[in-house]
Amino acid sequence: MLRQLESDIRLLDALLYSSNDSYTMNFSNQQAAAIQYAKKLIECSPFRRYRIKELSRLTGISNTVLTSGFLHFYQITIGKYHLYTSMEYAKALLEGGMPMKEVFMLFDYQSLANFNRAFKKVFGNLPSAYRLRK
Repeated sequence: MLRQLESDIRLLDALLYSSNDSYTMNFSNQQAAAIQYAKKLIECSPFRRYRIKELSRLTGISNTVLTSGFLHFYQITIGKYHLYTSMEYAKALLEGGMPMKEVFMLFDYQSLANFNRAFKKVFGNLPSAYRLRK
């Protein structure tokens, strides 16, 4: 019964989004390319913390188009995508044997506690616990 209700809600949601012009988003090819470029910038610079304003300037589109387009195309906010991308890279460095102190400094965290919080938010446990599972 609950699964059927969830399925019906998803179907109604899809119909609403496809039939109501206020919910549909149209992006030009240039805007779509700029949004893709912003994603590549984040992926290629996991140590750098881009601000939306900076990404907007680098891509040549407005903050609003960038943030709404990123969410539309990738179903994740820019901030979360950046966090997940950088933490995946940090995890790979930790797996490779890099000391945790070096990793958190490389990602420019102010403290180990802040890095631990971010890591736990993404992976569900602390980096030290993760390293023990290797």
